[in-house]
Parts: sequence; structure tokens; C-alpha cells
Amino acid sequence: MKTGLFRRTLAIALTAALALTGTSPALAAPARIKDIVEIEGIRDNQLIGYGLVVGLNGTGDSLNNSPFTRQSLIAMLERMGVNTRGETLRTANVAAVMVTANLPPFSTQGSRIDVSVAAMGDASSLQGGTLLVTPLLGADGEAYAIAQGPVLINGFSAQGEAATVISGVPTTGMVSSGGLIEREINFALGAQHSVRLSLRNPDLTTSRRIALAINDLIGLPVAIPTDPANVRLSLPNNFNGNIVDLLTDIEQLVIQTDQAARIVINENSGIIVIGRDVRVSSVAIAHANLTISIAESPNVVQPEPFSLGETAVEQPDQRQRRRHPACGRAGIDLAAAACRWPQHPGHLAARSDRHPAGHQGLGRAASRNRGDLMAVALNPAYQSMPGYANLREKAVELEGVFLNTLVSEMFKGLETDSMFGGGHAEETWRGMMSEQYAAEMAQAGGIGIADQMVAALIEMQAAENSAPQLSSMGAYR
Repeated sequence: MKTGLFRRTLAIALTAALALTGTSPALAAPARIKDIVEIEGIRDNQLIGYGLVVGLNGTGDSLNNSPFTRQSLIAMLERMGVNTRGETLRTANVAAVMVTANLPPFSTQGSRIDVSVAAMGDASSLQGGTLLVTPLLGADGEAYAIAQGPVLINGFSAQGEAATVISGVPTTGMVSSGGLIEREINFALGAQHSVRLSLRNPDLTTSRRIALAINDLIGLPVAIPTDPANVRLSLPNNFNGNIVDLLTDIEQLVIQTDQAARIVINENSGIIVIGRDVRVSSVAIAHANLTISIAESPNVVQPEPFSLGETAVEQPDQRQRRRHPACGRAGIDLAAAACRWPQHPGHLAARSDRHPAGHQGLGRAASRNRGDLMAVALNPAYQSMPGYANLREKAVELEGVFLNTLVSEMFKGLETDSMFGGGHAEETWRGMMSEQYAAEMAQAGGIGIADQMVAALIEMQAAENSAPQLSSMGAYR
């Protein structure tokens, strides 16, 4: 529970910090055009077919449970001149499979490709089987290849009287070079007068840089960025060659790619991936007895007298990592970013392993019957400070907005009844009711968000004014 709370809070903190800061013009690694774009017309085509795998050692489909296998086997035998209709078939050496393959671009008739097979019925393994002749169809329903050959699998299955061992997936396999291309796709790339370059990672800056690099090489405006994902390339009239020659000349150009600052967070595993262009502004994160803070202190640097230098601003980062031996449970305060033991006898010590009632007693003492999520014990001296009432009122309003979101989601799961009436009037009434419920919950104490904000803001203001800091402790249940 504590680890999950920290991960969620860390994700919110990093996202907020990214939203509040700008990004510097850090450059990504350069790359060739051929490595970052796809050329229109140069693509694979997917093929699919249905066939039978025979020669299995009793690991095939049971014909009673797989009627499609039975029908396919009877039809195949009839094409071979064997009539088995009306007869009882008892075999476990046949399995119905789906066959898939990718037809590479510009493949010629007679070329071979790899095909994949996967069992459809209750076959336990395809080991030792052979795929019979299977036509592979394209999206237009035409057969473009024929597949046949021995099936190779990546796993195995062994069974004894008391145990069964399965490694990998023995019901899928591959027929290496088992597909023979019978039909070609009619596409003449060399006869094209314009093609489209599609970026693998769409970006406005990168598409414009690609167009500028191509135009600088050719000396004519032959490349036009149409959108973040595409650049239209046209063959100039005086070019000595066709579109293939033009693509060959430009695909080796090196482009400085660009991408947006991005943070990828996996809440379940706790893995956080941050791109090189991400800049984190002033932020502090506290978890258990560990506090991490990042702050910036810009300095103005003046040039030497009578020099040709210019006034500049330095942005040295101040990173601090502190461990507080007396810090309590998983509390986090992004504004104050510090966890301290209480300095007043009436404050609550958020150290559950030293509290007489442990975790359960700490939760009851901290919440004061005001919610089960979190609560904070405020210093009574806060209430006598100037502006406390106004600050408290705004914090309660903000917590009410958050609670309104939660209550509105709860109302969405309720069915329509005579009280609400249904339709637009129901939506309006439910919205008003959820807003009223949230406001009353926040006024009654809510879940402690208002107290957390009040304590953090007062401590931050006290620190800025160099006044004696008033302590508060956050406790999470």
C-alpha cells in the first residue's frame, strides 16, 4: 500500500513538474533518412490460409471435439479419390491449423518465404507434423503463395503417469522457406513521379528538416512536408534518372531528429523512463525517511570590462538527497518537502512502529473521524495567523472540486429511477447533487487534502519569511 502510494505520487509529481517547466533545445541523435521513414509502396502484405498438419504422434485434434478438422479431412480425402463420408474416423494424428505469412515487397514468382502455423483445435502438440499444401490468400481473396513442408516448433510436451511437462508453446510452429510465391504484386516504383515519405515517429520539426535537407541536396523545392507524419517527394523535370535514383541519393542524408519531451511511467513495476529533453523544475519528493529535492538558483554572469562578452544567466541545479531518521510513514509534501518530528506535545507522531496502537491506532488518531484516506494534525497556532481563514476556505473549495469528481463517477454507475427521471434533466440533477455532496464532505473534513495544502503553504511562507517554522506531520492510512 505504501509503495503503491509513493509510485502514484511520484508519477503525479514528475508530470506536474514537466508541465510547469520549459524544455531546452537538446538535440537527439542524428539518423539517416532511410532509418526514420517508410517509403510509400515499399511494404509487406499479409497472407493467410487454412490447412491440415498430418503425421502427429497422437497429439492431434480429437475429431469428435473438432468438427472442422473432421470435415476438412473428409474433403481432402475426397479430392484424393477416397470416399469416407458416413464412415467413422478415429485418428489423433491430424490437426487443423491457420497458416500466416508476410509477402515482402517486390517479391518475384518462385521466391520462397517463411510461414507460421498455429493449431485451431485441441491438439496438444504439432511436433513431427507436416503441413499439407495450403493456399495463402491476400486481402483481395487471391492466392499469392502456396505453403507446404515440415513444421518446426519451439517447445515440447512430455507426459507421464503423475506429471506433465510443457516448455514453450508446442501448438505453434514455423515452416522455414515453406511458402512458394505464385503471384506477383504489380507495382512499378520506377514509373512513379512522386512518392510519400512517412515518418516512423511523426514530428513537425523532423519532417521539415527532412524536406530542407532534400531540397538543399537537389537544389529545387522537390520535398514538401504535408503534415507531421509525411513528406511529399516529387521527381524534378531535369533530374537524370527516375524516382528510384532520387530515393537512393537522399536516403543517406543525415537528419537531426527531434521529439517531444516525454516521461513514461509504469505504476505497477515502478519503472520510470525519462527522455533526454525533459527538464524538471523545482520539486521535492519525500517518501518514508528519504527526501529528494531539486531546485534552481539562476545567477547573472557579467562579462569582463571592455570585453566582447555578453550578459548571461546560469541555471545551476541544486540537488539534495537527505535521510531523516525520525521521519514517519509514506507522507509527501511537494511544497515544503521536509519531514520533521513534532515540536509540540499536541502534535501526532507519524511513526507507526513507535505508536502504542501501531498502524491501526495511528490511522484512528490521525483521521479524527474525517475520512479513511489521509489526515494531518495541524498546529493550533496556525489558526491565529493572518489570512488563515481565507487560506482554509480556498483549500476546502479546492478539495470540494476533487471530491466532486469522485462523487460524479460514483453516480454514473447508478440506474435511472423515478427520483431522477432520466434524460438531460437527470444529468443536470445528478451534477447538482454530486456538487452539493462534495461541498458538504469538504466542509466536514473531507479526506484531509485541505489540511495538507494549508500546512504546506504556511510552512513554505514561513520559510520564505525566515520566520520560525511551524511543524506539521502528515499521516497516511
